[in-house]
Amino acid sequence: MGHSSVNKINQEIKISLLLNDMSVAKEISEVFRQMDIIPAIYDNLQDLWFDILKERPTLCIVDVKNLSDGDLILKHHPAVKAKQLNLSFYYNKNSAPLLISLGDVEHWGLISDNISADIQIKGILDRINRYVSVYQTNKNQSLDLSKKDEIINRLYEEHHNLSEKIHYRDLTSNLVDKLSAYENNESFYDFISQSLLSFDEIEKFSLLEISESGQRLVCPMIANVKFQEIPSVWLGKVFKEGVDFYGENMATQVFIDLIGVSQITIPVNGAHSGSDAFISIKIKESAQNLVENIDWMKVGKKISSVYKSYKLKEKSNYLEKSNELNMWSLFDLVSNYYFTHYEIDSTDSLKTKSLISLDFANLIDNATLKTHTKFYWKKFYFDFMNYFSKKINVEFNYSTFSLKIYFICNKIDEDHFWTILESYSLRFSYWKYFDEVDAILAKNMKPEIKSLIISPTVLKNEIKVNTEKPMDFSISTSIKSKIRANRPEITM
Repeated sequence: MGHSSVNKINQEIKISLLLNDMSVAKEISEVFRQMDIIPAIYDNLQDLWFDILKERPTLCIVDVKNLSDGDLILKHHPAVKAKQLNLSFYYNKNSAPLLISLGDVEHWGLISDNISADIQIKGILDRINRYVSVYQTNKNQSLDLSKKDEIINRLYEEHHNLSEKIHYRDLTSNLVDKLSAYENNESFYDFISQSLLSFDEIEKFSLLEISESGQRLVCPMIANVKFQEIPSVWLGKVFKEGVDFYGENMATQVFIDLIGVSQITIPVNGAHSGSDAFISIKIKESAQNLVENIDWMKVGKKISSVYKSYKLKEKSNYLEKSNELNMWSLFDLVSNYYFTHYEIDSTDSLKTKSLISLDFANLIDNATLKTHTKFYWKKFYFDFMNYFSKKINVEFNYSTFSLKIYFICNKIDEDHFWTILESYSLRFSYWKYFDEVDAILAKNMKPEIKSLIISPTVLKNEIKVNTEKPMDFSISTSIKSKIRANRPEITM
């Protein structure tokens, strides 16, 4: 195709700009001029309004200050209401509050004044490419595949030869392989943390995921030198089936503001129609060529695949209730062991038992004292016990009442059980079950672990509620290992 033919096709791509600041209009216009596209520039909504009625542009970029003009309101335009107008909105620091007036207007993205217009417009070029491809197919059926490829390629600033494409394809495969190496880690957080830490070109990363209420995007606590914490994002409405394009755009804007322009936002999709989480990756300055050339869609598909795998494991490993005891059964079990310990052969360690308590007083204090934030009690308890049951590989029984969970395991397994329970309870993400995550992140919610003498009297005093503080029947670490099954009878 000759240069004049490409110019003719590009002239059929209509770009309309409605901007107050002419210097901004010039900057954005220059981006399109480099693609042989000359945009139409307007200084009032009325002129743009009637021109759109005559002929719809391929893309219309509007300053949020120009969303209305007298009786005319942009979102009431017939083309906007019919979702037949491709829109993008420009804003600066002063006009940012006006973004809320966009409401449910669909658009392709926001353009900020504190970031290069050239860089931001690249974010919507791929959408323009798809539009141009469909537009040209409908406009001229005689165009063959090579001509369409040439049109799409003209929209990109740089052209890459075959060897470069192979190089970046291999880099993409390398990143996917690094992700695969960690997909069997303990949790999705561990998977993301360790896999992205291993990729040298990544300077930092962050993660926002939908909260239990579906109203916020919250940032988990991940211990990683490359991980950057992000404040919670209030979505303004409830998303029960994942986050849509509107929420994704909000997450992207937060990532850009706090991590930098050169970040990549990767949606993480689970079983819902929308996204469950968003990962932001910032590439080191020395490797900026990766931002445009890595196949981030392929990387995102791999991350989403691993995320779904973790979710399926959670659903397929529901906690078996056969080892859960009510209060009466627990007392019965403790009583049986207490009154028959003399008859048990002390050499048979499998017949001796250990009683361990886990006290959630700190967590429950935070869940009940901060009455303005919701705590998801049932979800917390289910997840805590479900995940723990998958981590521990020894037999145990447990019972829950008051502020505690009581575990009974074989004496021979006590040290192992204690170690796993202590590590698990310290690392568990309690913050996930609060609506207002930022308000409780610094709070102490770690439970207290005690090893108890197996005795009905000891157990009774342990579970006293709303009375004087019971005696401390915990066994110190120094003497815990010295206690054997044939302990003398205790008189209380």
